[in-house]
Amino acid sequence: MPNTPEPTSPKVFISYAWKNQPLAKQLQKDLRRDGVEIFIDYEKISGGDSLPDRISAGLDWCNTLVLLWSAEAAQSYYVSQEWTSAFHLKKKIVPCVLDDTALPALLSGKLYLDFSAYETGYTALRRTLEGSRTDSSTEADKSKSLKESFLTKLKRKRQPDDEAILIPKGEPNPESSASAWWHRSKVANITLGLIIIAAIVFGVRYWQGLHSEKTPMPAPADSSVVRLKSYFPARLYLDGDSLNEIKGGEQKDYKLKAGRHQIEVKGPNADTTQTITLTKAETLTVIFPWRFRSKPDLKLSGDSVKVMLKKIGFYCAQAFNIKWSHPQGKGIVNAFVTQQGDTVVVDRATNLMWQQAGSPKPMTHAEAKRYVIALNDEVFVGYKDWRLPTLEEAMSLMKPTKRNGNLHLDLKFDRNQPWLWTADRSSNSLAWVVDFSRGGCYRDRVDREMYVRVVRSVQ
Repeated sequence: MPNTPEPTSPKVFISYAWKNQPLAKQLQKDLRRDGVEIFIDYEKISGGDSLPDRISAGLDWCNTLVLLWSAEAAQSYYVSQEWTSAFHLKKKIVPCVLDDTALPALLSGKLYLDFSAYETGYTALRRTLEGSRTDSSTEADKSKSLKESFLTKLKRKRQPDDEAILIPKGEPNPESSASAWWHRSKVANITLGLIIIAAIVFGVRYWQGLHSEKTPMPAPADSSVVRLKSYFPARLYLDGDSLNEIKGGEQKDYKLKAGRHQIEVKGPNADTTQTITLTKAETLTVIFPWRFRSKPDLKLSGDSVKVMLKKIGFYCAQAFNIKWSHPQGKGIVNAFVTQQGDTVVVDRATNLMWQQAGSPKPMTHAEAKRYVIALNDEVFVGYKDWRLPTLEEAMSLMKPTKRNGNLHLDLKFDRNQPWLWTADRSSNSLAWVVDFSRGGCYRDRVDREMYVRVVRSVQ
């Protein structure tokens, strides 16, 4: 008689937004009291650790993700990465709904727990976890098999600086048994037949040549995201074939058939390789985010600004009547998403996190530096690496038309800061300013008063 594996206790990863941390801590305390093993980021991640690496380790370790779902969680980049990663790793996901925010489409079919009343929700969660005891070796094998079949580990031979985002569109289809086929409805069989025909047509098109096209850069999808570090400019190789040089802010789509594919990015100080295995024909979208200078330039000349504006294509109104104006510029295509209860705005097109509002009043350049220090001392929204933006970073927010009241600025930002200090200077007495009211940049005395909107790089 075969041996029956001993059931194991659930290993729980708690995913939550920063504003829901008090409830997450209470949940951790209660579950641990009841003998459940817990991973929660504020406890497991220490100073100096890589946040994505530690989260990845937590997801590898757990077999259940408890998702504290709220309006704040819906806006959180890391919550999105955690639950979508758990979804593709076939981890058990238990949504615990804190308010009336709708669940994502991928989770809409799952049973959720109502946590509007904590005690009632916790009781239901304990029953759910008790009923989810499974053979640990089976769960581990499933997780390992899925990870090895979909995405292998990234081999890194360079510094972690710039990155491209590789997005395989679509998900692996679970295999269906022969008996299950005959129990499908007629509508389901017809639909599946059409899908098979479409796949055959798509395969024929693939053999006619690998198709690629340039499109405006949209906000990257939140599912199946793999990050590939690179430097710009760089050359992309797909399955050994050299493709065109890729530059920051550019996107390319590649039609791939099922099977193993090798992607290489080579450039100055860059040599990276990524292998993916697809279970069906898919479109692989490669997006190279913009990378702007983050270190202040204390001698930034007007001639240098003129070259920079033209090279990147930033908009700078002719109304300033200055030699570096660039009114024909279109700006870049941003991919903004608000987070932390709308207190910050993340631009996925530049990997920059911005303060949504900024300083409540204008201040001198010296006061602006003290304002930044104060925000870091209070660990604003959980981070202490805020800084004044460089001119390139601040100009990445500039729009060629007025959108936010009378400002050349996206609606996601507060409109009470029309002029912003940058970290760049042209001399000891002059610093660069970005003016969203008139749509351009100029130099002004450091004893004049402007507003501040801090920024940080998202790794």
